[in-house]
Amino acid sequence: MAACVHTVRHLFITRGAQICTAIPAPQATSLDGNGLQSATLVRMVAFAAGRASSRTPAFRDIPFPNQPLRAPTVAEARAQGRLILIAEDDRINQIVILRQIEVLGYAGEVASNGAEALRLLDSGPYALLLTDLHMPDMDGYSLAQAIRREEARRQRPGQQRLPILALTANALRGEAIRAEAAGMDACLTKPMQLHLFEAALRKWLPQEVGRSESSSVPGANASALRTAAGVMHIELLNSLIGDDPAMVRGLLREYQISSRRLAERMDAAFLAEDFARLGSIAHELKSSSRSVGALNLGDLCAELENACRTLVRQSIACSMSDFDAELQVFDAHLDEWIALTASLLQNP
Repeated sequence: MAACVHTVRHLFITRGAQICTAIPAPQATSLDGNGLQSATLVRMVAFAAGRASSRTPAFRDIPFPNQPLRAPTVAEARAQGRLILIAEDDRINQIVILRQIEVLGYAGEVASNGAEALRLLDSGPYALLLTDLHMPDMDGYSLAQAIRREEARRQRPGQQRLPILALTANALRGEAIRAEAAGMDACLTKPMQLHLFEAALRKWLPQEVGRSESSSVPGANASALRTAAGVMHIELLNSLIGDDPAMVRGLLREYQISSRRLAERMDAAFLAEDFARLGSIAHELKSSSRSVGALNLGDLCAELENACRTLVRQSIACSMSDFDAELQVFDAHLDEWIALTASLLQNP
């Protein structure tokens, strides 16, 4: 009997944007029960049973949002120019939106308020901003206005305008008008139905593009140590504190000591299954990693932070494993770089 359980397929009828994460795809499919019609139910039962797909002629006009799609990692989405930033203060909404974009084949990072979103936008490129309108510290209106002011101030040739989509629980025309006046491009009403959400993402996200050195790392001609995997980008640190080798080496050594200490705390939190603390530590290390040019580590910390929000232990374990492996690689390259620069200082 136990062997048969794995072949059972499930169709979950939920309400609004709720998505079941307990059973992994492809055995599980969810369907919004709001306004459900009998014809749609029959079609989705056929899909869940493996008797139909979105390519079946009779079903081509029916959205099938839960077909298994491999969502990119944060690093992959950044490289493709399709990373989504989500500014949302409510923890449950954060989990739902992250899960929705994962189901739709995208990746995102979460900021808990507008001020944090601005800091993240300063630290790296994003293709799209989804922002709640009402948040502490800085609300969505102020966030959009600050972004548009900064875009107008820079006015760089060929600079892309960041699409900003408002997330609101109030489907009021007055709120949509205010959002537009603040510089937002469209409003989405929470909870968002997947097929409508997917249509909005397709409309506002750019087409996938490959990453070039000049677009992914500022100052492509600057002095830097780059591996094939892009482990270290020293020029990012140079842009913050200058290119004095001794100063840069000292700060990187401090970062190395700090990152090892935080990694030990992360291991302890994981073993204790204290995922809230684990996510908090990953958030702390994400910021410092990106500041010193450890971009891969920063992106893996973001992946881990996202996983901790979902509370899915398997995802958290995978993210921890990826982080541990990358930290070892980074440590090895940093030791090599420090030894090299020390030798150059001794023998100019």
